Amino acid sequence: MIDTGRHFTILIVDDSVVSLTHLQKILNKTGYTVLSAGSGNEAIAAIDTVLPDLILLDIMMPGMDGFEVIRWLKSKPRTGHIPVIFLTGNDDEASKMTAFDLGAVDYIVKPFNPQEVKARVSVHLKIAVALQDAIETQADKIRQIHDAQQAILIKPQELPDARFSVYFRSVLEAGGDFYDVLEQAGGLYTFLVADVAGHDISTSYIHPALKALFRQNCAPIYTLDETVVMMNRVLTRILPAEKYLSACFLTVNRNAGKVSWVNAGHPPALFLPKNGEPEFLEGDGELIGISEGSLYRSQERSFCPGDRIVLYTDGLVEWAENTSVWASEYRKLLPCALQLADLPLVELPQRFVEKYLPDREKIDDDIIVLCMDL
Repeated sequence: MIDTGRHFTILIVDDSVVSLTHLQKILNKTGYTVLSAGSGNEAIAAIDTVLPDLILLDIMMPGMDGFEVIRWLKSKPRTGHIPVIFLTGNDDEASKMTAFDLGAVDYIVKPFNPQEVKARVSVHLKIAVALQDAIETQADKIRQIHDAQQAILIKPQELPDARFSVYFRSVLEAGGDFYDVLEQAGGLYTFLVADVAGHDISTSYIHPALKALFRQNCAPIYTLDETVVMMNRVLTRILPAEKYLSACFLTVNRNAGKVSWVNAGHPPALFLPKNGEPEFLEGDGELIGISEGSLYRSQERSFCPGDRIVLYTDGLVEWAENTSVWASEYRKLLPCALQLADLPLVELPQRFVEKYLPDREKIDDDIIVLCMDL
């Protein structure tokens, strides 16, 4: 929250010594900390040292005029939010419209009326404080959503016998990707990696329902097919019309040396045998939440101790600079798999992302990479 009792710093930029002196007297008496600059270049140098809360900016100055200065201010993330009030000796409409188009919040015509100066400065500082307060309040709410989302994601140290590690990154504070791991019995674990359509905040509210449904319907008495069918029937009824999800369900039975999976419109899991060539665990199930009558068919294969599986969401193979969908891209993961397969499990997800997406900070989609030892 903003402390409205704080001190405010105002920067005056004007090539007229008379104007600078006059404005300094007015604002100093009001209790503001006042900085001054006699040119656009001096203003930029001053801002590098102290970030003002508001700027009074003359339009007509030698060298950089006021319009050039505000263009510079608005082009920088650090200064783009600072309110700018233009000072002008011309009350012509063209100058005023240019000022507003460039991002100025107000203008004051010379010669200055002390009461008008104080009133306009006070109003725009109040607006800036209110806006910052609203931003902080919203950010705090988003952080709470993010914290709640993180709280329902199980951590590897909470279920060490599942033998998994995970990389999770969301574009927004609360993302659409989700994962869970459930121990059904000794040596029997089911993994879920899902991608809920959309990146808006409402998407994150689906995760608690998804986690609850997964844990209610995933049990040794149900086949993996039955688990997915039941979850789909419920989600089809409760999700908004525009919401749906892709998902990969995978059960590891270490007692039997078997892994079974259902792929619901999701990128296929990557199987990394200790001895042999990597392969994908393909599947052709429909997206979840679209049709209540969708059917899902599980598949099964054997594994040996030391084999691994990588589950991931489409953010790993789709990004802004790549217009292809995951279905035409996921096989490019194989070279990474061959280079990284022998890394310690705890390092594998992070290194997998670093290797395949060296510019991952530019990615505009959520990413989950979950790796497990079999």
